[in-house]
Amino acid sequence: MYEPEDEELERIKREKLKRMIEAQRERKSLQEQLRELEKAEKAEMVKKMIFLRYVDEDVRDRIANIRLVNPEFANMIESYILTLLRSGKVTRIDFEIFKKIVSALEERK
Repeated sequence: MYEPEDEELERIKREKLKRMIEAQRERKSLQEQLRELEKAEKAEMVKKMIFLRYVDEDVRDRIANIRLVNPEFANMIESYILTLLRSGKVTRIDFEIFKKIVSALEERK
């Protein structure tokens, strides 16, 4: 026979199982978020290394100044520079190339 106490015990077990499953989902979600964060940090570190190696210091300084007033435009400049470097069209970004990049991007606005 099924007793009311057995029903209560089953209800408690179901609730506990439900909480355990939810906690496991939250842990997985946190782990995924940590992996994404680590991936983004790694990408940022690689970008910084590329800029240190292939972009002149005055250009990096200018991008930092632009970022203060227009972060979105600074990101566009950086993306454009990375694309140019990856394509092999240029091997170094000096101030003259930087000015051309800025002009080209301003025309797109």
